[in-house]
Amino acid sequence: KILKVKSITGSGATAVGQLEFADDATGGGGSGLFTSYARLSDVQAYNVHGGSSIAGTQIRNLNTEDFDPDNIVSLSNSVFTLATAGTYFIEFRVPACQVDLSVAYLEKSTDDGVNFSAISESASSQFTQDSSLYTSVYCLGDTRVTITGSTQFRVQHYTQRATSNYGLGVYTNVNGLNSIYTVVKIYKES
Repeated sequence: KILKVKSITGSGATAVGQLEFADDATGGGGSGLFTSYARLSDVQAYNVHGGSSIAGTQIRNLNTEDFDPDNIVSLSNSVFTLATAGTYFIEFRVPACQVDLSVAYLEKSTDDGVNFSAISESASSQFTQDSSLYTSVYCLGDTRVTITGSTQFRVQHYTQRATSNYGLGVYTNVNGLNSIYTVVKIYKES
């Protein structure tokens, strides 16, 4: 299967597009860069904040495999594993609130999670002052990696200051609408 543009409406900053997977065998395809995708996230109840930040680095929580139609990823204890050799494009976002400097990045391990090393080109930083609960930011990062075998990844987040309860994200507080914090999107190239 390949990912292709299904439709685009509008233009410029207001353009909206839809993507779809198409199977070359049915004539719906052509060529595309990505053959599969998955999304992981940290999902909490509507009335649960993202957690307390520390003055330092913490592993961001991932607890839900939102979708993974081709089983390209597994998730355990906030570590996700890509088991199949290939090239992947990985995007992530993490929220922060009242932590001053906020830096997020991916780490990878090829020894079953014994040792992790930072993927420096994935780093993203933001600044959120501590003056208001409404000064939340997202660090958005991405990287392209080629792996030759099973590789583990996790999202690390440095926060300059400790903030109780909501330093790692503010809840939605809308009954029936989950609070979603860390999000990782994975695209496998063809």
